[in-house]
Amino acid sequence: MFALQQSFPIVLLTSFFGPVSTGFYTISRTVLNLPTILIGKAVGDVFYPRVAEAKNNNENFVNLLKKSTLGLAIVGFVPYSLVIIIGPILFGFVFGKEWVIAGEYARWIAIWSFSTLLNRPSVMTLPVINAQRFHLIYTIILAIVNLTVIFLGYKLFKSALISVALFCLSGTIANIFLISATIYMSKKKVESFKSK
Repeated sequence: MFALQQSFPIVLLTSFFGPVSTGFYTISRTVLNLPTILIGKAVGDVFYPRVAEAKNNNENFVNLLKKSTLGLAIVGFVPYSLVIIIGPILFGFVFGKEWVIAGEYARWIAIWSFSTLLNRPSVMTLPVINAQRFHLIYTIILAIVNLTVIFLGYKLFKSALISVALFCLSGTIANIFLISATIYMSKKKVESFKSK
């Protein structure tokens, strides 16, 4: 499902707007997802065993979840903010002036990538609190919403950039929801420990 979610924007952008728009999207996503993946994996390697241990010991792991999310927000704030503020200038400088428009795409992708970075502790917590079913339903609904917003960007605005912006904003809202829902479910799980 994850692979499908990653590839269908490329397929839709290519079929609706052509390979140039897809190229701008792909290079922007590749550049901005790299730190998200690297930092997210490093955090996951440390966070998952710690949160699993805390849950197995009936400890309050909600603070661990919140602190990890806040820590990632502090780490990612400056680099992602820079891309949001001066993305076109950065891309023009690094890749050449013909890639300035990719910097416009990167602004929106940076918002989404930042929220994806923040959701890593939550995604790692879901199996620990036995919320895999919730995660599956969330992923299916997110795929449908993302498909819809790209299509709406094409149908209503005839704009690849607006389609990417809608896609990134819907992904960001979904990540915020996932973080909030995971914290809520984790609190419920900790309360169930205390009531035993």
